[in-house]
Amino acid sequence: MSNFHLLEFPAGRGSHIAVAKSMLSSESCNQLVNACRDSFETLFYPGPTIVGVQREIKNTYDFDYSYNTISKFNLPQHDVMMRIEREVNAAVTAALSLYLEEFSFLRNAPNPVHTGWRLQRYTKGQGYYRVHSDGDIWTPGQTQKRILGFILYLNTVDVGGETIFPDNEVRVKANAGDIAMFPANWTHPHAGAVPISDDKW
Repeated sequence: MSNFHLLEFPAGRGSHIAVAKSMLSSESCNQLVNACRDSFETLFYPGPTIVGVQREIKNTYDFDYSYNTISKFNLPQHDVMMRIEREVNAAVTAALSLYLEEFSFLRNAPNPVHTGWRLQRYTKGQGYYRVHSDGDIWTPGQTQKRILGFILYLNTVDVGGETIFPDNEVRVKANAGDIAMFPANWTHPHAGAVPISDDKW
């Protein structure tokens, strides 16, 4: 039996904010979170904004999740992390396909660029990311070319930890395996709320 993936629009389709449900298995989510915990001191660093580390704006710990960065370290979790990295790519590709079915004009975007994955930990009771956008046309570099933002939630946070879209008056709950998708530019400012009941990954 194949998985059925549902695309939801928590603020209505016109908001262009979509959530693809259960795109990565709970088992893979748990394995990746456990691997991150085991390697936290080695891999993670204070999370930067577009202009560098600014803890008053973004209080997370980040890791650039790719074959090249993982291979720099001799980690016992290497094989698990690389297997799940392939699953993450497949999950995001599937979610993007669902999004493009809804907004097919995006297929005409010239030269879209994959700017890479960044794993993040929002520490329980402390982690946050103030209102920001994921890309803009006036900042040089890769963010200038971003069309869509993706957030893959690796664990469920029962209290707090939502992705807040203030202009749309919606909060997207962190549910393990779900992928939130939205335009990356100034029209979709969003924030990462402080997780209360658990760390958010």
